[in-house]
Amino acid sequence: MAQTKIKAGGFDVDVITGTTALGATPADTDELLLSDAGTLKRVDYSYLKDGAGLVLTGSSVSSTAASAITITNCFSSTYQNYLLTGSMIPSTDGSTLRFRLHDGSNALTASSYKYATFQTRMDSGGYASATGGNDGADHVQLTSGNNNDISNAASTRMFIFSPAVADYRTNALMDTIGYTSSNDLDRNVQHMKYNTAHTALGVTFYTSSGNIDEFDIRVYGMVNS
Repeated sequence: MAQTKIKAGGFDVDVITGTTALGATPADTDELLLSDAGTLKRVDYSYLKDGAGLVLTGSSVSSTAASAITITNCFSSTYQNYLLTGSMIPSTDGSTLRFRLHDGSNALTASSYKYATFQTRMDSGGYASATGGNDGADHVQLTSGNNNDISNAASTRMFIFSPAVADYRTNALMDTIGYTSSNDLDRNVQHMKYNTAHTALGVTFYTSSGNIDEFDIRVYGMVNS
C-alpha cells in the first residue's frame, strides 16, 4: 500500500480538536512534532520549556474560617529553594499571625526558631521603627496585633531555603505587612532559622487567638537555571 502524505489543505482540524486534551503541563519526555527547516522531527517538551522560573508546589485558598492553615508536601528534593506568598485575615482583632514549619505529619513546635525582626510603623503620629526577635521560640511571630477588618488582610512574602534537606537547618527571609488593631500600617522584615535537625515538607499558619477567616497562600519551587 502506498504511503499517504498529509499536505496543507488536507489536514482536518479535528485531528487535534477531536483528540483527548492533556489538561496539564507536559512532562519533560512528552513529544511534539515540528518542522526543522522543512524536515519533520519530534522533540521532547524538555527542550521547549523555560528553564527558569517558579512552579506551584502547594496552595490553600478559602473564605471559610480555619483554626490553622497547613500546606503539606509543598517542599521536596525537586527544588532547593522556595517562594511563598500569602494573605490572611484573622477573626480576632489584635491577634498576631504566626508561622511554623511542618514535617508532613506535624508542625515543628520545638523551641528552635531563632528570628530577628526589624519593624516599621506609620500611624497618625508619624513614622516609628523598632527591633526585636527571639532566640528559642516555638514559632515565628509575623505581625503585631493585626486588625481583623477584611480590607486589612496581612500579606506576607517568604523565601525559604533548603527546607527538605535533612543536613541543613532551614533558613528563611520574611516580609509581612499588616495593620494593627488601631489601623496603623505595620511591616515586619525578618530572618529566621530552625536550629534543630529536621526535614520540613510544609508550612503552618495560625493566630495567637481565634481563627483565620479568609486566606490565600501559595508555595512555588524555584527552578534552577
